[in-house]
Amino acid sequence: MDAQSAENIKKDEPQEGKQYRDILKYTGIFGGVQGLNMLAGLVRNKLTAIILGTSGYGYISIYNSAISLINNSTNLGISFSSIKNLSHIYHNEGESAAKEYVSVIRFWSFLASFTGIIVCFLLAGYFSNLTFESDEFTNDFRLLSLVVGLTTFSACELSILKATRRISDVARISLMGAVGSVFIVVPIYYLLNEKGIVPALLALATWIACITSYYTFSIYPFEKGIFSKLNFKKGLSLLKLGISFIIAGIFGSGAEYLIRAYITKTGTIDDVGLYNAGFAISVTYMGMIFVAMENDYFPKLSSLSEKTKERNVLMNNQIEIAIWLISPMIAGLLLFMPIILPLLYSGKFLPAQDMILWTSLFMFFKALVLPVAYLTLAKGESVVYMILQLIYDIFFVGVSFILYNLFGLKGLGMSISLSCFFDIILNWGYSYWKYGFKGSKRTLIASIVMFPMICSMMLILNYGRTIYTLIPASILAIIISVISFYFLNKRTGLVEKFLKRNS
Repeated sequence: MDAQSAENIKKDEPQEGKQYRDILKYTGIFGGVQGLNMLAGLVRNKLTAIILGTSGYGYISIYNSAISLINNSTNLGISFSSIKNLSHIYHNEGESAAKEYVSVIRFWSFLASFTGIIVCFLLAGYFSNLTFESDEFTNDFRLLSLVVGLTTFSACELSILKATRRISDVARISLMGAVGSVFIVVPIYYLLNEKGIVPALLALATWIACITSYYTFSIYPFEKGIFSKLNFKKGLSLLKLGISFIIAGIFGSGAEYLIRAYITKTGTIDDVGLYNAGFAISVTYMGMIFVAMENDYFPKLSSLSEKTKERNVLMNNQIEIAIWLISPMIAGLLLFMPIILPLLYSGKFLPAQDMILWTSLFMFFKALVLPVAYLTLAKGESVVYMILQLIYDIFFVGVSFILYNLFGLKGLGMSISLSCFFDIILNWGYSYWKYGFKGSKRTLIASIVMFPMICSMMLILNYGRTIYTLIPASILAIIISVISFYFLNKRTGLVEKFLKRNS
């Protein structure tokens, strides 16, 4: 090895260590915000579960799925595409140009919000009959049309803050929305019980819209002249970027809605509530570890989209850190599930344990697939992303129907994990073929070390919770945590940095 090569290696090593530390840093920051949101959500969910029970949660799940489906079908992708466009203008053309483009975003935001309201109102009877085989809930879905419109408006306003890098304001809005929901939603449930579900959803959507617009309007005040032909023409570029995300969002929301509607028809509304709780714990709460990918990792990946070597290094580093972080969380969830479920909800939700047990593999698979799935977006191939999403959603719905019929709630947990494994094959296979992505030796080692132990914990606890299963499961959880901390410290120098700071 010559002197120049040795010099390059010395330069690369600190840079790689910095990349690991940055990944961990931003995961901690955004994960911390999510953690505070979860704490507020814990109080809300606990009180909601006590007041409404599993059936009430089932109705909430159905309504939220319908809102999400209609919102993703009518929001024109503005909240996503506006971030990319406004961010570029803000950093390259200055504040005055950004202010003009905010008017463009708001024109299309109001158009999308109004479209969502009209569509939901007109299709209210259809959703009532499709979901409950009755038109009894038509007025509920009509009232939810306002929730759809407010949700689109809030998302578009929030995109303005994200694009102009006002991350602290985004965090405040998120936290205020979560905390506010406890004092808005829970009292309505207490007073009206299940009849208060729709009014509570409307009150919460109104609260979030108010606090979001408070921050955005203080920076970019509302201008009367936004409804112009010029703003219409300028905003057409937003549609070009957003249309594929609209369709992909429809696929995802539609899949979730179909699964919940199918459970309602073939099972019970209680099963829907249990499924929703299990899904929230496994997918939403544990997903806090992946929040940083949207805020830090994706922009970095986009900047390296044409540099194959550097891009692959970043992707593999992100996957490896995600594995070391998520594995102890999975182990803790598996071990303390009988405590976590009643803590988050109530004892009535303990039947969801079997489902959550089998979704543990999904959480691990997600760490492998999500950093790779972002690559098609970073390359600007939104149509490819849409097609891959469609294939995944079709597989997810089909497998969920089959396994629910065979194994009940446990089958739904199996379907979530199996579908995510299928997603790995889709995204890794396509990214290898089209972009030359390859897993690194470190990623392979992390997967080989952690996956068998998580599988073992899951299979052991599948036989019940006795002294004969809890002891080996606890030992495995300790081993997983120790190994994860060892490799995190090895990659980032956490201990050394901590000791220097406190010396």
